[in-house]
Amino acid sequence: MRRNLVALGVCTLLAAISVLAAGASPLDVLVILPPRHSMAEELLPLLEHLEQAGTVVDVAAYETGLYLFTEDSVVGGDVNDLPDLYEFEITVTYDSVQASDYDAIIMGPGYAHTFWVNEGLETVNLLLDDAVATHKILGGVSYGAVFLIGSGLIDGRSA
Repeated sequence: MRRNLVALGVCTLLAAISVLAAGASPLDVLVILPPRHSMAEELLPLLEHLEQAGTVVDVAAYETGLYLFTEDSVVGGDVNDLPDLYEFEITVTYDSVQASDYDAIIMGPGYAHTFWVNEGLETVNLLLDDAVATHKILGGVSYGAVFLIGSGLIDGRSA
């Protein structure tokens, strides 16, 4: 069920992006992951669909290196609490990107009860403020949608 909802959300977002990209060069999309608690089972299909649509995708997190997904942590989600060995190498950090470099910004997936107190939050908020001011496409998957709604950044905008 969750995978179907993610796929539906991704397809809706891709439809919006593909309308804008019709006949144009490939769109550059930034996916922002929270410092921890992102979900590989939602992120990996999102990236696959975006890349199939011909977009150029960067994934930013708080720090570079291998990202520890929620499914890999003892803290949550995994039925057997054993690492599922998802490996995703982060090469882009929040403070190394600018909204002006992207056509769309997507707040990445995670558990909706996740909260973000520190670890780059101020930088991400400034990045998103710039994206709103320059009318970038904004999207969110699960936690990312909750984050955008809670931030007030999409108040008065179509979502």
